[in-house]
Amino acid sequence: MSRIDLTAVIIWLGLLSPLAPIMARPSANAPRENPCLSCHEAIGKSFDSTPHGKAMRFEPGRFVGDCQACHGYGAAHIESADPTKIANPATLSALEASETCLKCHQTEKHQMFWRGSQHDLAGNGCLSCHSAHHAKSEEALLRSPKQAGLCFTCHQNVRKAQLQRSTHLFRDEHLRNRIDCASCHNVHGTQTEKLIAANSVSDSHNLARRWRRVASQG
Repeated sequence: MSRIDLTAVIIWLGLLSPLAPIMARPSANAPRENPCLSCHEAIGKSFDSTPHGKAMRFEPGRFVGDCQACHGYGAAHIESADPTKIANPATLSALEASETCLKCHQTEKHQMFWRGSQHDLAGNGCLSCHSAHHAKSEEALLRSPKQAGLCFTCHQNVRKAQLQRSTHLFRDEHLRNRIDCASCHNVHGTQTEKLIAANSVSDSHNLARRWRRVASQG
């Protein structure tokens, strides 16, 4: 090969080099290699329809190892089939389970103040209210069909107040919830008193008035 030809090849390869990572990148539609499915196929199929399952399918770059993103590295479990060789957030302490969730969710607005919040200090964890595999509500993967019912599990003193006459439109004449607990509170932690989601109680009242107007129009 002549010196001119060799130079041309080097230039050509140099032009292609920035494209190399793109050319080597697997297609988003490429089959996923999930070693867990060889034994847990039924669980995998049901999980695919959940918000986390959809994120794993359509945002493959966000998760490494699919199930292992939450359950940890599974090589020892795969080799031995021993359930103690894999992390199960449902059997972990509230603190450990929450740390598993916070690996992805700690930078999100509603979860960023979880550590040290009232619910955290009371011994609750993410799985106290949410379930990744067996959620009863599609909204926020709650363990209960209704948000208020979940909160009343602990806050029974508030249940009676919700049934009493109030300027807050908790329920309409058909007993349908028009305002939920999360309309005013951020249960994951805030920098304000009583877990008020707004910057202050005053701002929260203004927010409630807006909710009431929206609810009355619905």
